[in-house]
Amino acid sequence: MRRFDLDYHPADTDTTDTPTPSDRRYGISDPGEAERYGYHLAPSPQTAPVPSTDPSYPVLYGAVSTFDGQEVPKGGCRAEAVRAWEKQRPTTKAADVAREIAVDGFRESLSDPSVLEVTKQWASCMKAAGFSYSSPLAPPRDFELDTPAVPDDERKVAVADLSCKKRTNLLDVWFDAESRIQRADIQANKGRLAQLSAEHGKVAAFARSTGSAPSKASPSNGG
Repeated sequence: MRRFDLDYHPADTDTTDTPTPSDRRYGISDPGEAERYGYHLAPSPQTAPVPSTDPSYPVLYGAVSTFDGQEVPKGGCRAEAVRAWEKQRPTTKAADVAREIAVDGFRESLSDPSVLEVTKQWASCMKAAGFSYSSPLAPPRDFELDTPAVPDDERKVAVADLSCKKRTNLLDVWFDAESRIQRADIQANKGRLAQLSAEHGKVAAFARSTGSAPSKASPSNGG
């Protein structure tokens, strides 16, 4: 956008009264979320699109082929940025190894003795609260989570769920068990993961460099 002397800044994200979604690897984990949204996902922050009346719109989205005597890249500056970013994406198969560690670690943790024991404790706590579930991953299946309204009974189950997790220390126990499994897998694949880390470092360096591109008027402009 600087090449076209357009004063463009990414739109601010509206985070007014919108909490950051918590991790749900072991089911819901945030009491405030449970009380307000039950098992529904909290609303995502919304980013306002650039309006079509904005002077930068045609160049940003490629609505014109030329602007101020210069050729506009296909799809606009937004598409050009995506293409530049795609070239930086890590290509090593170590990314597959990282994904496998994440998936396999969770799968193995389901049968870990400490997780099985704390899950039983959680289920007993839920039963005492009037709800019959064998796993913290089960409650969301009882509710329609794509509806705009959150039923009171869903909130009640979610609040009890979090209360029992806190009472049994389920989240910490499960996290520790999966971490132990993943550390062993990481150690076994440290060479491949070091490769991936190096590639991520290059991507991060590229991302940082994009914030200091010279303007069109600069004699050192490289495009």
